Amino acid sequence: MKKCCSFFCKTIVFISLIYGQFGFEQWLHNDFNQPDLNIDKNYIHLFNQSNIAFIAKDDSNRVYSTFNGIEANFLDKKQNRILIQYINHFNRLKYAYEELLFNYKYANSHLNTQYFINNFKKIKPSIKLSVNNSGKISYQLRYQFIISHLLTFDLSKSTSHSNYDLTIEYDDFLFYLDDINKIRDINDVNILLNFKKFFIECGLNTFKDKIKNNEQHNQKISSPFNQNSKIIVNSRYYFSKNNNLKFSFIKNEKDFATNFNDNGIDIIKINKLNILSHKACLEYQKLNKNK
Repeated sequence: MKKCCSFFCKTIVFISLIYGQFGFEQWLHNDFNQPDLNIDKNYIHLFNQSNIAFIAKDDSNRVYSTFNGIEANFLDKKQNRILIQYINHFNRLKYAYEELLFNYKYANSHLNTQYFINNFKKIKPSIKLSVNNSGKISYQLRYQFIISHLLTFDLSKSTSHSNYDLTIEYDDFLFYLDDINKIRDINDVNILLNFKKFFIECGLNTFKDKIKNNEQHNQKISSPFNQNSKIIVNSRYYFSKNNNLKFSFIKNEKDFATNFNDNGIDIIKINKLNILSHKACLEYQKLNKNK
């Protein structure tokens, strides 16, 4: 009985720490920065970004993520645009303490094709289709409304699929799930104000997650409710053509419940967990005049 209580206490404390105190959600779901590319020209772009938060010398604890791939941008005679991407995204959290082991692995590859229609002056629709390494198909529908040369309004709706594995061990207890399918329904609203030397973009991103377990396992994870919102503000002021100041602000809020079930019995139950985080960045950029 004491071992069982100790297991619950350590596991619940660990989950509380990684989500609430250490920002685990941000470590494993980074907003990767992409360089500014000229989308009005044909190009091929290779990218690779890694974020190593922590790796212990004995390999008992690991927190890191990688994001890499290739994308190609093509324009037809009417300036409609086709964007093709192949993306690999890997996240890993491994935590070991005495007899407790928590191991989370997110490994997903996506082949994306997005078509942008530029035949209309005031509206620019686009459609995106994606297939991941498990054969699941995702989509995105987007509409960009150009109110004036100063104001642009953007709406999008999408559904994405991703898979991950989860292992929790304690003494002779093993909780193992593989190939968990997370389905995310996303809604985005963005407003862009663009002046001669200054622009500001404000966005609201809301999404809900649904979980589909591997039916071959008696152990399951469920989320009775899962609501998320993100507010993003990006702005940039140009002192000159080669000098600018950039400011960005992100507010994330996650509100959810999670149950870990073993053969019909809830072994870990989080009735409600609310995570609120803020991130601000101020960046000054000076470009070489010869470029």
